[in-house]
Amino acid sequence: MTSRGLVEKDFEQIAEFLHQAVTICLNIQKEHGKLLKDFSKGLVNNKDIENLKVEVEKFALSFDMPGFSLESMKYKE
Repeated sequence: MTSRGLVEKDFEQIAEFLHQAVTICLNIQKEHGKLLKDFSKGLVNNKDIENLKVEVEKFALSFDMPGFSLESMKYKE
């Protein structure tokens, strides 16, 4: 991740994302149970997971991908 230019505060944000993910999973376990088949039902259309996904994608897009240049792409669309 340091190759993408992340600094210490960025790693703290990543840790926060992981903490949120664990908290969401624990809440799903409380509501639906620990068995995978029950837990999986709690993942479907879960607003907390969808919100976290949006936050993570927004954060990740703020960093360049090493060795990747949009200008050099053959198929841009």
